[in-house]
Amino acid sequence: MSLGHEQLLDIVAEFGMDPGKLVMKWKDRDRVADRIVETAIARATKGDAFRSE
Repeated sequence: MSLGHEQLLDIVAEFGMDPGKLVMKWKDRDRVADRIVETAIARATKGDAFRSE
């Protein structure tokens, strides 16, 4: 099961993934999904330079 366009936009809004309010205007579902993945990866790896291995 995959999420619809509106559901993806809800995720973007809920987690503050669109500070410039550009993603909310996008009509392409895959483009919105890609932004969610990009933002999630960026947030998950933020600060890696300070973590020891």
